[in-house]
Amino acid sequence: MAGSNSSHLAESFPVLFGSRWRARGLDEAIASVEPDALCAEYAALRESAPRRSLVGKQYFIGHSGVASAAGRSNRLEEHCAIALVNLGRRWPRPDGGWFRLLDYQVPLKAAQTDARIGKIDLLGVTDRRRLIIVELKVEVRGSGRSEAPAALMEALRYAAIVEANLEVITSELERGFGTKVDTIPPLVQLLAPRAWWSGWLNLPSAGDWGPAFARLTGAVETQAGVTVECLAFDDVELTYGLDGRAPRFDQVPALYPIRPGKAPPIGDALSPPSSKGDGMVSYLDAVQVTLWTWAERHHGGQLDGGRRQGRAPVLKPEFAAMNVLAPPDGVTAECGRPAFFTDHRGWTLGFEHEVDTLGEPRPTSIDVLLSGPNRQIAVECKFTEPEFGTCSRPRLRPGDTRYPAQHCD
Repeated sequence: MAGSNSSHLAESFPVLFGSRWRARGLDEAIASVEPDALCAEYAALRESAPRRSLVGKQYFIGHSGVASAAGRSNRLEEHCAIALVNLGRRWPRPDGGWFRLLDYQVPLKAAQTDARIGKIDLLGVTDRRRLIIVELKVEVRGSGRSEAPAALMEALRYAAIVEANLEVITSELERGFGTKVDTIPPLVQLLAPRAWWSGWLNLPSAGDWGPAFARLTGAVETQAGVTVECLAFDDVELTYGLDGRAPRFDQVPALYPIRPGKAPPIGDALSPPSSKGDGMVSYLDAVQVTLWTWAERHHGGQLDGGRRQGRAPVLKPEFAAMNVLAPPDGVTAECGRPAFFTDHRGWTLGFEHEVDTLGEPRPTSIDVLLSGPNRQIAVECKFTEPEFGTCSRPRLRPGDTRYPAQHCD
């Protein structure tokens, strides 16, 4: 599609790249869209889609979780998208499954001349290994509204381009995120705050546009294989990402299914994904969110700028000593008394202390070793590990030459 322009796209794809939808009479406008024509345009765009790999460009460019815009601007959607990704959660879907967000502002252009080809707001993967393209809509004061069908057409444009490049995109995802995705048509999701959806669902001049919208999305799924789902999230407070800090919500928003054409159109809050059989992953997700929330609140300007997914926050080298968080009054035991000593003078502390006393094939490493004037204290730390390891010495058998000296019970 390199070399295309806006007028050419509007002529070749009058529905996908058509003019702006009007709020008045929106129900009639949606009903006038021929599903066959829309799906035919989708297929045609998929065949002529820009291909970044042909010009040596990647789809995932290594975002840091911090907004590119320094000030408060109409890039509110970017700040909101980053905040959603940074939460690192598994989000519920209306069908009972879940999805997680991998990246934001994913570029699709192969050349600057690829007019009206923007960036995917959010890209994720479902529990069924299906790509999910999220079109995020956040109303910005003074900027006018973006209608639901306009959001749908934009998301379908991106879905067609992604489907045309699925093999390359899935390969990049596996290399960069360790995520395997099936090469099937992506799922499209329209995501917006509840207030945005309520504004359109309750707009008298738009008419009862829900049934026509539902029929159109149903046809897209049947004919093009692209599932469309609509979700709302709580109208939570968003703190912009300023001065190198990551944007964040004041609380984790709940998700609600949007059911155009049904009553009520906004359903009850979706239940969080079940952690049955996967409790450790859920625990790790929660730990990561807690650590990053703490770091952003107390050390926002001191972080090293590294990626957020799959790692705990780390401070810049000049602030390395602050990477270890210690209670001001020392570590206390469950009984309330000091856990190790009442006076730290004369004690030294070491991390990952190597021990080969037992002659194990893999030498033991003590997580924390406290050495005092007349005793030592070994500390085994368990925080993000699912179980305690086992010692190999009890498994020695009488016939083993090491048994007399090293066996223990």
